[in-house]
Parts: sequence; structure tokens; C-alpha cells
Amino acid sequence: MSANADSHTVARRGELIGLDVKVVGSKHPPYLTLQGRVVDETKNTFLIDTRDGSRVVPKIGQRFQFLLPDGSMAVLEGAHLVAAPEERIKFKRFKSSGGQDGKRHRH
Repeated sequence: MSANADSHTVARRGELIGLDVKVVGSKHPPYLTLQGRVVDETKNTFLIDTRDGSRVVPKIGQRFQFLLPDGSMAVLEGAHLVAAPEERIKFKRFKSSGGQDGKRHRH
């Protein structure tokens, strides 16, 4: 099991719903004990099923540790995930398509 997966790879994958997650850093101490499974996501929040029920957790101000399907861990700053999942995937696809300005160009 690798200690920490490349955060850019995780962000490119886009799909965090269904992954086990733990809040490992927070500006708000009550979030530091949260762990569970991501069951939904909006642009600014995760809905996490915990032992004590579901909790809505803002992305900004938190650092999350995700357990990936291959058994590796990824630690991501919530501020880097502020986008709807489909928008993260689109952004990465266009950014990697070769244009200097990050937009897709016709040839």
C-alpha cells in the first residue's frame, strides 16, 4: 500500500463518492473526528456517512484523507476540490488537451 497517491491523479479521476474519507486537518475542531464514506458531493460540500449519522462537511478549511480503491491513500486540501465533480473532470480534460490557455483548439 503506498503512503500517499498523487493528488492530481485523484482530482483528475473526479469521482470521490463512495470512497472512505477521514478529516485529517481542519480549522474547525469538531470536524477533526469525522470519518466515514462520501455519499454525495456538491461544489462546496461532502455528505459523509459516519457511525453517528450523515454530516455535511464544507470542503474549504478541511484536509481530507481518502482511501482509494487500490488501497493507497490520498490527502487533499478541500479548497482544491471546490467544484462539482463533473466540472473537475471537464477542467482537467480541457487543461490537458494541449492549448496554452487551457482551452481545446481545433486543428
